[in-house]
Amino acid sequence: MGLFSPLRRENVLKFPWKLHLLLKWLTKNQLKKPFSSFEIDIFHSPFSPLPLHGEIAGAPRVLTIHDLFPVTRPHFFLKSESERFKKILESIHPDKDHIICDSHATRNEFLKLFSTMQDRCCVVPLGVSDLFQPPVDYEVLTQRLAKWGIEKGEYILSVSTLEPRKNLPFLTACYDELVRNKEIKNKPLVLVGVDGWLGEPGRMRHLAKQLNGKVILAGYVDDQDLHALYSGAGVLIYVPYAEGFGLPPLEAMGCGTPVITSNCSALPEVVGDAAIKVDPTDGAGLRKAILTVISDKELRSDLISRGFERAKQFSWEKTVKMTAEVYREALKK
Repeated sequence: MGLFSPLRRENVLKFPWKLHLLLKWLTKNQLKKPFSSFEIDIFHSPFSPLPLHGEIAGAPRVLTIHDLFPVTRPHFFLKSESERFKKILESIHPDKDHIICDSHATRNEFLKLFSTMQDRCCVVPLGVSDLFQPPVDYEVLTQRLAKWGIEKGEYILSVSTLEPRKNLPFLTACYDELVRNKEIKNKPLVLVGVDGWLGEPGRMRHLAKQLNGKVILAGYVDDQDLHALYSGAGVLIYVPYAEGFGLPPLEAMGCGTPVITSNCSALPEVVGDAAIKVDPTDGAGLRKAILTVISDKELRSDLISRGFERAKQFSWEKTVKMTAEVYREALKK
């Protein structure tokens, strides 16, 4: 426990990628001995290849699969990432290991590849941080939004990595058409997210430049700014081609913001009836949904109310309890 003591437990649980980086750091700086030198009760990999059973003295192994897109949709990824993910799958022993998937959609895709693992593959949804609730201090909210020259309710928001799977050029094109047709006025599109791969960051910067400031690339933002951006948005639009779970819609709902999202993969089971769902290739459908959410006050109120209730169903405490149950099952077997 001493190695982990400088980290706040809730921060590690909220951000699996931080846990992954922590484990990489520990492996490099602390765990210079082989795994066999340690007494291991259970080994859980967040998204890296599992060690050989002999290296951990036969301890139960658990692997989290967030999605399988690097192998099922490799055109969205660098070849190196697809190859890395293949190694993760090759490390699985179907008769010994236990798999956690973020969603039923991901579980269904996984079982197409490992059909004999029905009893060893379960769903543990991700959670919504307590941070993502309606703002209390609107003066602070106003100050934070001023960083980008935007005001509460007067912008459209999208939150995702700038990568091909997230379908951002499609969203930008739909937004551009609404602006050119003067159906949207003085409502910039704010894109929050770090740079991805396959030329998507450059593509998005080029599109933003063409739109003369109507698209704001906010890049990475900290949690407090993200909370402010969710809370002040007129609508969150999240329309990827495919998604293994999808936290941004739930986080936006927790902040009281209506959501438009894709009608495919894991997103319908995540948002339930609390969001408008559209085909991520249907431009007319997305444009209509945007205009409807912006203009229909009764619909907005209904989506906000449903969103609050939906977000409450997902917590990191629940995720931890369900994960612990997987551990118990793995130890039994």
